[in-house]
Amino acid sequence: MIDPQQKCRQLLNDARAMVSSLPTAGQSEVCAGFHHEIKIVYENNAVSLVSSGATDQFGLRYIENGKPGFYTLNTADPQARKIAVEEVRVLSKLAPSNAHECIAAEEDFTERRTQNGQARKLDDAYFYERVDSELLNCSPEIALHLMDTWIGMCRTDARIRMDRAAVTIALNCHALVNSWGVQVAAAGTSANWYAMGMARDGEMVTSFDTDGGISTRLTDVEAQMQTSAERFSSGLLTSLHPTGGRSYRGPVLLHPRSAFHLLVAVTAANCNGRRHQDGMSTWREQEGELVAHPTLTIRSNPLDETRPSGWRPFDREGVPTLRTDLIQAGRLKGVAHNCFTAHRAGCRSTGHASGGPRSLPDVGFSAIDLICESTSGVDLLSDRELEARLESGLVMKRFSGNLDPVSGQFSGVAKNSWLVQSGERGPAVHEVMVAGDLFTILREIRAAGVTAHTLASGSRAPYVLVDGLSVTAA
Repeated sequence: MIDPQQKCRQLLNDARAMVSSLPTAGQSEVCAGFHHEIKIVYENNAVSLVSSGATDQFGLRYIENGKPGFYTLNTADPQARKIAVEEVRVLSKLAPSNAHECIAAEEDFTERRTQNGQARKLDDAYFYERVDSELLNCSPEIALHLMDTWIGMCRTDARIRMDRAAVTIALNCHALVNSWGVQVAAAGTSANWYAMGMARDGEMVTSFDTDGGISTRLTDVEAQMQTSAERFSSGLLTSLHPTGGRSYRGPVLLHPRSAFHLLVAVTAANCNGRRHQDGMSTWREQEGELVAHPTLTIRSNPLDETRPSGWRPFDREGVPTLRTDLIQAGRLKGVAHNCFTAHRAGCRSTGHASGGPRSLPDVGFSAIDLICESTSGVDLLSDRELEARLESGLVMKRFSGNLDPVSGQFSGVAKNSWLVQSGERGPAVHEVMVAGDLFTILREIRAAGVTAHTLASGSRAPYVLVDGLSVTAA
């Protein structure tokens, strides 16, 4: 059995050794990661143990005179470490200089560390832990049992055809040490399941669809799998025997999946500090202004321990994270920064450096929820009432196509979707083209669901009724 605390201590010690090997004339940072998994895969009507093992990863960043060097390695072996230290210095000398290249300083984030509130000390480091002992001790036999259970749940109807499925039990450990005093580590366990398939009834075959889920506790997995399987199979079965759609311009009811895909994608891109600085955001210099309907709030909460895929108590640069509203009641609440973009903007990092040991820090978000609250002109309704409010039109479950977060233009195909006729749920619809402007539909919310549905990723979103879309039937 792997001891997560001891593994984090080892990562921290290895990272400290690498940082201390680099010249004090520059700024040094080591981002370390450890991943152990048991992965079971179903494919071609066979179940196999794809992996049961562990990997280490280290990313060294060294900045001298504004010149950044970056080097990755997958071992802390002293000889490999020596080579890495030499190589990252060479890469730094070859890089162009930029005055904004920097790493995080622990003294700048004392208040954030207190607000974050999840850490305890592990030697000289701040340590965060979200570990389920049963997941930690999970055997390949238990993972195989979960796979059998998952496949059985998904195939309760003979019309469901499974193409691929997977169950993964994982332990992830992360650590970061730098020459400005940041020392942090985190460990977390998770169970993840996934299915891809279609439904077939005679000669009628649906489009492929996917679903799955993620859990922090082994005792919760089978119940959550059941919910995922029912969502997966019902979505496929209701896509059988589609009818032709109709072309129109007007309202479309966005399923939580497409609502999240479209509205969160454009929001996250336009809340990115680097995009603001590079002139690639439509919301540049609009902080505090109304950019969406007042009913809409889009929130990132990386401290939510119930969502393992989005749990990030510190970011890629070791800065403590906090709950953040990207949009609050329709207004642009804040712009996200890592250390580079913050230095460029003359402020401090907001804790939104994304990435891992294999990459330089970018700007990003995790554990995002799409929230609609009752406001003047927008009602919160049941899912059934939303279909009645639509009266006649398209319910788009899955969007497959292109979107441009700068212009807001998007176009693609509505898949696994259905029609509403005379206020009632109608038949599945053949794939139709859908196009529009994301900035327009952010403002043109007509109603929303009172129920927040959990997506396969763990994020949550309601149904959202929007206006101004173009639907084109074949």
